[in-house]
Amino acid sequence: NFPIRMATATSQFILAITSLAAVLQHYSKGSLDISQPFVAYLGMGMIFGAQIGGRFSKKVNPEAILRVLAVTIILVGVRAFYFYFQ
Repeated sequence: NFPIRMATATSQFILAITSLAAVLQHYSKGSLDISQPFVAYLGMGMIFGAQIGGRFSKKVNPEAILRVLAVTIILVGVRAFYFYFQ
C-alpha cells in the first residue's frame, strides 16, 4: 500500500546517491575529468529535470509512472550487464 509516486521518488533518490558515490569514486581514482563544461550542463539538466519531472508526475497516471520506472530500471540493468561483460 505504498503510493507509487513516493516509491518512484524514493527509487530515484537512491539512484542519485549511488550515482554520486560512483562519481566520487571515479574522481578520487583520477579516471574522471570534471574540467569539461558538459559536466556543469549535465548537473544543471538534472536539477531542472527533477523539478519538471516532479510537477509532471502529479498530472500522470500512477500506473504509467510505474511502467516508465520499470522500463528505465530494466534498461539501466541491461546496460550495466553489457558493459560488465564487454
